[in-house]
Amino acid sequence: MPRKSKTDQDAGFMRSFWDEVREMQVDYGVVVGVYVHPSNRTGVFVFRLIGAQAASHSVAPIGTQAMQFEYPTGDLLSLPGALWRGSMKLHEMCVEAHKIAASQVELPF
Repeated sequence: MPRKSKTDQDAGFMRSFWDEVREMQVDYGVVVGVYVHPSNRTGVFVFRLIGAQAASHSVAPIGTQAMQFEYPTGDLLSLPGALWRGSMKLHEMCVEAHKIAASQVELPF
């Protein structure tokens, strides 16, 4: 079987990024924003992913979670791959924040 092309691989990374963002939205009522600005290093950008929970989804409020990374780095990862990896880390942060919030609030179920 032939190897996936770079374009197919990047499309898969973008789909996985979309899946992670959608799952955070559905499970925790989180709206994800992606902010980009140039770093002080020439040709390098800082990407910041912020997950803010909507007020209507506040049974166990998790507040706002954020993570950031620089791109490109020494990794051999494309930008879509780096976005997916960042979204997985943000999702893990949301899960942990939800566990902490749920342990401090009596849930009705």
